[in-house]
Amino acid sequence: MNVEFIYQLAEEDKIRIDQFYISQKWVSIEQRQDWTSSLDPARKLCYFIASVNNNTVATAVIEELPGYIINTASISFGPLFSDLSIAASSIQEIYIYYKKKKFALLTIQPGFPSGPDADYLEFLINVNLPVNYYYDKNNWSSLVIDLCHTEDELMKNMSKGHKSDVKKAAKLGLTVTEDFTEDQFEEFIIIFTKMHKERNLPEPPGGCDVFLNKIKNILEKTSSGKFILVVSAEQKIIGGVALVYQGKTVRYFKGASDPAVRSLPVLHLAIWEGIKHASLQGFEQFDLWGYNHYAKEPDQLFFINRFKKGFGGSFIFYPKKMYFMMKPLQYKIYHGVRHIYRRFLKS
Repeated sequence: MNVEFIYQLAEEDKIRIDQFYISQKWVSIEQRQDWTSSLDPARKLCYFIASVNNNTVATAVIEELPGYIINTASISFGPLFSDLSIAASSIQEIYIYYKKKKFALLTIQPGFPSGPDADYLEFLINVNLPVNYYYDKNNWSSLVIDLCHTEDELMKNMSKGHKSDVKKAAKLGLTVTEDFTEDQFEEFIIIFTKMHKERNLPEPPGGCDVFLNKIKNILEKTSSGKFILVVSAEQKIIGGVALVYQGKTVRYFKGASDPAVRSLPVLHLAIWEGIKHASLQGFEQFDLWGYNHYAKEPDQLFFINRFKKGFGGSFIFYPKKMYFMMKPLQYKIYHGVRHIYRRFLKS
């Protein structure tokens, strides 16, 4: 197996990665070669490509995080691979590469659901590499809605409160639009920015305006998703969602509703219309993308969980996140100092 670690992709490399991405059943937008680099050019990315007889058999987008004390690298929902033995070999090659580069830590969150394949990959990794696992909130799980059902069945699977809110939206004259003007999108950006400030959320790279326009441009250019905006009875934009296509799945990516109209079921309507859109377009699943089982009241994530659960669906778990500590002592010291520093900031 021939492996490459590339920091500047040639056009032919981009095509190879894109073609392999499209061929995969389980993909996440983080593993598309142009996604993270477009949204946040400041991030340092390394692109891994493995091939056998000039055929691509595995790829990965790796984010490198150089630090003053330690260097770390991470793979989110990857690598993509043709079979499990290739996945194990690819992870071993990536481990060796970063160990030689004297990185302290490599983390990998596989990008496919748990099950026999995940167990077998875990076995293959443990045979050859010193890996650690932790049972905590950093292991990925989500809520997925099966779109094989009819619209009536999908509505029936929702909670009583969510069904009422969707019906309430119609009674109040709320509608959605996918064919919005630039001015309407600017209204949504203002709402998104206002929501971020009210919730004290970290600002996206370049600010909300730049971030959302980049997402819109990528989705339109590659036909890999869309925005659905919610319009009030007075024809004002009051919220919306961004949806991303990941293989046979539609993923809820971002959303916002105007804090000035908290009583209106804005996101209830937007997500419900997104579910209907995904079903009509022939997608197999609608992924609400993320469910934190460790969240408790009054944590904001607890209420986000409850909101998502109201749409029905089933829990889906991914293989446990892999931690490869190439410099264990150095990493533990760094992690301890960082933990103390964060507690100091909170106090």
